[in-house]
Amino acid sequence: QTDYGISIEKYDSPQPVSLDAPLGGRVPLHCTGVGKTLLAYQSEGLLARLAKSPGFERFTSHTLTSLAQLKKELEKIREQGYAVDNEEAVEGLRCVAGPVFDHTGRILAAFSVAAPATRLTPPRIPEIARLVCETSREISYRLGYNPARPVDSSLPA
Repeated sequence: QTDYGISIEKYDSPQPVSLDAPLGGRVPLHCTGVGKTLLAYQSEGLLARLAKSPGFERFTSHTLTSLAQLKKELEKIREQGYAVDNEEAVEGLRCVAGPVFDHTGRILAAFSVAAPATRLTPPRIPEIARLVCETSREISYRLGYNPARPVDSSLPA
């Protein structure tokens, strides 16, 4: 069990301003699109553990720092099928992320699109979220995911 996600693949934007996220780089779980997506399908025990030690670090004025706020956000993510990082980890950066499930229905990863907040504006979020969700579903299906099976929220042993 870890308190962070790890970036394992990326595609660099051809835009002049892009995100410089190194492969293998760690991302906090409570304030990134990928992290919140991963947390949305984990056990309550993990959330409680993360809230205790060392707690939810504040990175920007938008960072969720209470367990109650985070639980509400995770519920919303499960309902809508994607997460939004609204400048919570890095000021000026937004991200939309969707879950990737394996053949057992367990969350395996998250697929995300991140961009400067000036390009990924609130009106564009639904469009990007639709594309992210389509891509996440396609990856999940290729991994053998069957949405008819219940999602497994237990952590790997």
